This record gives sequence, structure tokens and C-alpha cells, in this order.
Amino acid sequence: MKTIAIVNQKGGVGKTTISAILLSFLPKKNLKVLGVDIDPQANLSIIFLKNLPENPTSYDLLLGKDIEPLKFKDFDLVPSTLKLARIDQELSGVVAREYRLLKGLSKIKELYDVIIIDTPPSLSLLTLNALFASDGIIVPTEAKFLGIVGLSNLWEVLREIKEYADKEIDVIGIVPNLFEKSVSLQRDLLNKLNELQIKVFHPIPKRSTFQYFSLGEKTLDDLDSFTKESIKDLIEGVVEWLKKEKAF
Repeated sequence: MKTIAIVNQKGGVGKTTISAILLSFLPKKNLKVLGVDIDPQANLSIIFLKNLPENPTSYDLLLGKDIEPLKFKDFDLVPSTLKLARIDQELSGVVAREYRLLKGLSKIKELYDVIIIDTPPSLSLLTLNALFASDGIIVPTEAKFLGIVGLSNLWEVLREIKEYADKEIDVIGIVPNLFEKSVSLQRDLLNKLNELQIKVFHPIPKRSTFQYFSLGEKTLDDLDSFTKESIKDLIEGVVEWLKKEKAF
């Protein structure tokens, strides 16, 4: 079993959409999948649920309560709640508070091949919990100057976790999202990303149908061929990493 967090401290880069894609398509590879939404905005949960439940939620998980994830046809889900917005205060002064999610997932992780964690757009306690609970991360980003420069903050956090917590988190890959091939600056920045010693997945184009997919209003068949290939590349890349890590 392996845990993957979808991380970027910048908002609007497609973390939730990528999480939804993985939850929708990894089960088609005969994998038992759990989604965990720790973003107080609860966008991932809203995609799959009409109404957010009182429990079980990731808030309960962080407080050490026993939970049973919600079951869908192809995957399970621990939904979010607005109560997560006050988790920093509630866990202030708590020893090893960055490990609360890791501890909570340890009670149920053996039921799954892979756990996907959708994170908030910040490097907050919630995101740190996701990082400490994860074996690898996927980093969606826009092919824009500020989006790429902002990645340096995440790399620094990963370096500090390795140095001070003796935990190495694998960067599975970067997903350039909202990509506009016709914009020369974005093509240049994509080339810059490809110079990194990190796998860069096929860019996902800026398409309205792809954004509607994240809202559950479109299927893969509704997408254009370029977007389909990008999603296929992402899914195959994640499965390849899981096999390499002997997750199943």
C-alpha cells in the first residue's frame, strides 16, 4: 500500500481535478483506492457527494477517532468538512501533530492498494500532515512564471522534512495544467520544467470540458484526444510508480 498526496501551495492549479481523475481511473487498473479530502473547501468531496456528511470526515481522522470511509462503486472516500478550518487551533500544543493523519490512516490503510490525498492550497498543518502520511506526491502546476517559481517553496519543505524528520518523499511527477500551447511563454516554461530532474507528465490543456469533468458533468469520452492522452499518461505513470514501489 502506498499513499500519494496531490500538493501545491498555490490554488487553482488543478489539485482537486487531478485527485478526482485518479479516484475515477485507478480502480479501472484493479486497484483498491481510498480518497482522503483534507481541504476545508471540500471541493473533492462535493464532486462526489450532494451533501457533506457530519461524519465520517477527515476531521475525525485527525482527531484520532475510528472511522469507516464512505463507499462508492469503485473507490472509498473520507470526505472533508469546514471544521478543518480550525484544526490548527485545536491541535496547537499537541505533540507530533504533523503525524495525526499518518496515525489515523494506519488503522485502515491495509484495506487499500493506494490512498490519494487532496490537500489545501497552502503549506499549512493540513498539508504537512498529508506530506508526513505520504510516500509520494504529485504536483499540479500552471505553466506560468509565478506557478513554477512557487515550486521552490515546496522543494524546500521536502528538503527540511528529509533533513529533520529523516523522511524522504518521492516526487512522482509534475502535472502542467491549464496549458495553452499557442502561448510561447508557456511553451518556454514547459521546457524549463522538463530540465528538472523530475518526471513531467504530459501537459493538460486548458479546455472547458476538462474543467467540467472535475464537476462530474463530463466523462472521458467527452474530452478531446490531446486531453485523453494527458490523462492516460498520468494514470499509467502513477501505476508504474506503484508497481516500482511494490504497492500491490
